[in-house]
Amino acid sequence: MLAIISAIIVGVTSGVLIYREAGVGWGVTAGFLAFGVIYILIGLIVFAKVKKINKSIQELMQTASNKLNRRMQQLQMKPQGGVKSMQQMLEKEQNKALGEAVKLTKAAEPLFSWNLMLKKQISTMRMMFYYQMKDYVQVDLLLPHCMVFSDPRALSMKIARQFVNKDPELEKSLKKLKRFKGDAAVSLYALASWVLVKQGKTEDAVKLLVEARSKCDNEVINQNWEALVNGNVKKFSNAGLGDEWYALYLEEAKMKTKKARRGGFR
Repeated sequence: MLAIISAIIVGVTSGVLIYREAGVGWGVTAGFLAFGVIYILIGLIVFAKVKKINKSIQELMQTASNKLNRRMQQLQMKPQGGVKSMQQMLEKEQNKALGEAVKLTKAAEPLFSWNLMLKKQISTMRMMFYYQMKDYVQVDLLLPHCMVFSDPRALSMKIARQFVNKDPELEKSLKKLKRFKGDAAVSLYALASWVLVKQGKTEDAVKLLVEARSKCDNEVINQNWEALVNGNVKKFSNAGLGDEWYALYLEEAKMKTKKARRGGFR
């Protein structure tokens, strides 16, 4: 908002000054040019600052990912306690890094007044970090302020929370899948069909999977469609998606799918 206000002030001031010297035509032209230049300049400055913040977050997450991978290798070579104990240990280290990433996003707050969409973008980023930490209280608080319909991963998280919370708006979110195709559509359609199966809406799930098959070629989607068409609901499973599925925490990962705990660092 401040960017627009500042650009308008500069534009109007420039236009009036030029109008006094060269007339209406030049005054209007100068005003529009000044507005455009200032607005673009402010946009570039804000973009550069946000890019710097994003870079620091990416570097933090990459460092944390490398550290976590080394820790996993150490635990595989020298196990400490049971499997559950080791998973909790890794989860604690992951959550520490995610918490630090949330803190880094605060550097963007002073820029919110200069870019109308930035607050929503940062809220979406924070929501995804909190989801990976399983801090669902913060996730549910942030979701109404997020941009989820352009990011398949963020939309998956929203649908998962709406399902768990029995949110009546869930049906509306399921209709937003149509804009996605290819790899971006796989996890979304897999999740949506799982939700419908859990709700006992098998026929709707079949229709959704038919739509999914026309948009992406994926073995899990095809197998689930075949299972439902043949009446084998028990064979419906998204386990084949691995990290993408278990990172939503709707089902417990098997012991061999430890990778699911690393979903946040992809």
